[in-house]
Amino acid sequence: MRNQFTLFKRPCGGHIVYYYYTYDPDGIRRKYTTGQVTKAAATTYCLELAKTGNLIPAKQDNTIFNNFIVDIWNEDKSHYLKMESLRGHIVTKKTLLNRTLNTKNHIAPYFGKMRLKDITRKKIEDWRLELSEQGFKTSTINAIKVCLSIILDYAVEQGHIVANPCKSIKPFAEHRRAKGILNMAEVKELFQPGKIAEYWGNNRIAYAANRLASVTGMRLNEIRALRREDIREDGGSWYLFVSHSYSRWGVADTKNHKSREITVPANIKDMLLTVCPSNGGFIFSYDGLKPIPVYSILTPMFIAFDRIGISREEAKRRNITFHSWRHFFNTRMRSHNVADSKTQALTGHSSIAMTNLYTHLSHSDMAEINQVQLEILGA
Repeated sequence: MRNQFTLFKRPCGGHIVYYYYTYDPDGIRRKYTTGQVTKAAATTYCLELAKTGNLIPAKQDNTIFNNFIVDIWNEDKSHYLKMESLRGHIVTKKTLLNRTLNTKNHIAPYFGKMRLKDITRKKIEDWRLELSEQGFKTSTINAIKVCLSIILDYAVEQGHIVANPCKSIKPFAEHRRAKGILNMAEVKELFQPGKIAEYWGNNRIAYAANRLASVTGMRLNEIRALRREDIREDGGSWYLFVSHSYSRWGVADTKNHKSREITVPANIKDMLLTVCPSNGGFIFSYDGLKPIPVYSILTPMFIAFDRIGISREEAKRRNITFHSWRHFFNTRMRSHNVADSKTQALTGHSSIAMTNLYTHLSHSDMAEINQVQLEILGA
């Protein structure tokens, strides 16, 4: 029995490109390019074609990239987005905006006039190098390449190409700067109840948002989305029901699209009820109808930092931001030997396996976390 395909190479434009030949149902040998420049990549390419029964292309497709991507990120017109929705895949407005901008600014200018079938691994690699030479961070290039890969996956699904050349391309290494955190002495000084006027200019909403983040690790937009009815009680234990975030596009799901319950001490519950508008609604709001803007939390935070001796320059040097509270909370939990599974259940930053394993944690199981929270609070 013949092998399904045989590879061979030919010079092309100053480099080597691998081709393969295979036999059609009539026993006639057919030759096709893989578009790959290494034997390993060409083998992977052909194996993928063989697995899907596409070693012999069904037809010649000359679809142009720009024509294919028309309305692909349009919520009202996109067939791709409708299919994703039916599959249960949530694409947020923020993600759509990022994909739209990446496609318009970085992908279409390079690939727009090409036929989909002419987009090869070599061309994608050249494009990535060009982005790198333009000064883009590797993390940004990786994100843009993911966007391209999604488009090409859809092109495969629609039958325009037989394989996605992005699949065999590894992402660039990312060098992320470590997030800094405040030490315990700084945190206790920052949140002294008697210093709210001196450090926070009596801005109790900004004070409460930061203090809440320090004892829960909640994301900023999750805090902004909290409502009065999210403060709940169970058998004498208080907790927050976190199921949404709030951004420029309004209320949305949490980052991982899952709700969670975060235990909080009674004095944190009291603090939240104090800042909540009298008519209920959003807690961190002036009228309960709409959360306060991000800068109304961040600006007072950096002013308070400065007043305890952490200048803007120092905060930048140490890479301290609002998100540092999330790192601070995780660090405190670990330093007190709280099980990672419990910390992950609270922060919502967990693996699927860990999330499934601890789906049914009771509030009484969280008693040790209350002790760490009280220590942070200085109680």
